[in-house]
Amino acid sequence: MNNADQIVDWLAERLTSNARSSALASASKDVAAIWDLIQLHGISLALAESPARLEGLPDALQEKIQHEARMQSLWEHSHRQLIAQVITALAEAGIASLVFKGTGLAYSVYENPAIRRRGDTDLLIRRSQLNEARQVLEGIGMVSSVVRHSGQETWIFASGIGFSHAVDLHWEVLGQTYLDNLMDVEECFARSIPLPRLAEGARTLDPVLSFLRCAINQAFHGVYGYRLGSDKRLEDDRLIWRMDAHLLANSLDRREWQELAEKALDMRLASYCVRYLERARETFGTQVPEEVLQQLREGPQEGRLQRYLASDSFERARLDLFAAGDWRTRGEILLQHVWPPEHHLHERFPTKTSWPLPLLQIYRLVSAPVRVLQSR
Repeated sequence: MNNADQIVDWLAERLTSNARSSALASASKDVAAIWDLIQLHGISLALAESPARLEGLPDALQEKIQHEARMQSLWEHSHRQLIAQVITALAEAGIASLVFKGTGLAYSVYENPAIRRRGDTDLLIRRSQLNEARQVLEGIGMVSSVVRHSGQETWIFASGIGFSHAVDLHWEVLGQTYLDNLMDVEECFARSIPLPRLAEGARTLDPVLSFLRCAINQAFHGVYGYRLGSDKRLEDDRLIWRMDAHLLANSLDRREWQELAEKALDMRLASYCVRYLERARETFGTQVPEEVLQQLREGPQEGRLQRYLASDSFERARLDLFAAGDWRTRGEILLQHVWPPEHHLHERFPTKTSWPLPLLQIYRLVSAPVRVLQSR
């Protein structure tokens, strides 16, 4: 076990027990290393409100955590006001929306929504209402950013008090054409549940679909990376995600547990769900019905998601292209891969952000065959 793993285990212990003495005396003095991992795992406010609080931590680390926790709470208050306004404005325009992923979890299973740190809100609408939704967002002062992906686009709002808020507007649940049939937009709306703590009329995914979407999200981050400030980490396991799994699992009744097992097996997501549950159980002692775990472990493990994530970028593009049901979608996929937006190139080549865009595009095309050969 390396030093980073020891620190993460130590942080997990502080989240879940009243232990105030450090079991990691040497590492606990490395404030920079601990702070980097606290940010990666998104647990500043969770630590501040944990049973152990911040007792026994170095003063410099306590100050960093307290400052981050205060900012997290302030951001949450401002962000909730904006999202409530967005949901209300969409509803008044006759556009149904669903909050999912981080914000959906924050207001459905967390006692204090601010603990569930995130950088944006994911909002699902029907594709047929996309243009009307764009007009609504423009009408309340939001600006479309250049960040567009398959099945979603990002909108930004400057709060005027130092915070910028982002809404990822989705018209597909997963955003990869090849995986469209795994989770259906209409099923998500049909099974949605109220989210009254966020806003009147707000709705989110039911716990079963929410759990499955979270398990898929972890797998995505292991391949596509997780953005932490200007840095990107290939990370499919964070303590805040373990907390998500723990709280979601605690919310399931016997019928929902069985439904989760059946849907995971049908969608060939059993291995991802087992990993998600076992990580939560390791950290938080999550209670999981043994018969459910047995069903998941014994069921088929390989499916569309495994194939997609195990492929290189060119193969994923090919899978998406052939899975597209219309020429407009095929054109969008081709454009995204042949001439990706500037932000995508800057993420891929962070040391060359000063290069002119045409030169960066040429460099990507020339270097691509080399990267493929190296990966193989």
